[in-house]
Amino acid sequence: MAEYARQANDKDLLRHATEIKVRAERRCGEMLRDMQKSTGGDAQRTRFQKGTESPPTLADMGIEKHQSSRWQKLAAVPETQFEQAVAPVLARR
Repeated sequence: MAEYARQANDKDLLRHATEIKVRAERRCGEMLRDMQKSTGGDAQRTRFQKGTESPPTLADMGIEKHQSSRWQKLAAVPETQFEQAVAPVLARR
């Protein structure tokens, strides 16, 4: 959607697409933060096991470490501060 907005030179659509992306990344960071951590090693993964299931690793979910780190930093921003940062972008619509 963002690429289409760039090609169409539609600044409102680009802002909307960017807002959706940032909010989705923040939510992913919240979910990653709240998940049980898995180191990926068999011996350490067993202590997290529930039945026969182990918590997925980032690689299992197709998430790169730098993405996880960035998303979790975004999730760590207090809600009011996050909304204050997003508000000026939304006001330009």
